[in-house]
Amino acid sequence: IINASTGVINLSASTLNTYDVTYSTSGACPDVSTIQITITLAPSADFTYAQSDYCSDETNPLPTFGAGASAGTFSANPAGLFFVSTSTGEINLAATTSGTYTITNDIPASGGCASATHSETVSVYPAATVSANNDASICSYENYMLQGTMGGSATSVTWTTSGDGTFDDNTSLTPIYTPGTGDITTGSVTLTITTDDPAGACGPATDDMILTKYNAPVLTATVNDVSD
Repeated sequence: IINASTGVINLSASTLNTYDVTYSTSGACPDVSTIQITITLAPSADFTYAQSDYCSDETNPLPTFGAGASAGTFSANPAGLFFVSTSTGEINLAATTSGTYTITNDIPASGGCASATHSETVSVYPAATVSANNDASICSYENYMLQGTMGGSATSVTWTTSGDGTFDDNTSLTPIYTPGTGDITTGSVTLTITTDDPAGACGPATDDMILTKYNAPVLTATVNDVSD
């Protein structure tokens, strides 16, 4: 849309396209001049992530762009957050150090349009880890000392049993498990270790091991009656 008298173009009211703009004069020395102009949509860097808090073991998130928005170059501040690609904004959660980051999408000026920028805040938390260790076997009359380990954001653990045995301290990483009569009858029991639910986006971690019990051999003796 152009004002034929002044040549002022109403950019916001014009359709995006490439146009030939012609200016002509009349009178004793008429003249005509034509130039080509292109009207493009101003860039938008608006984006969001599906959530603001992520656990390091989740699927890497990709940004979602607003209407008319697109990816430019993504960056993060402070250092410690890594992208799969700075062109897409996909965050590499496993490689990122836990912390809170400001993520920015920058689109440079081009085609007569000014640059665009938009930022969002994302926090990444370390996942809790835990291991019940390997399966084991004992004799039915024995107790068993467990060898659990934990890491990441875990700060405590709890052991549970699928059977009827007991732990001397089910909140210890290395409790002693005493099989119950039902455990001995069944022949095996599953022992499960679970971490606390840490603060942030990560949930508790869990692992289990199978403790198999073998009956102790029974010795029998036969006494022969020896007579003269």
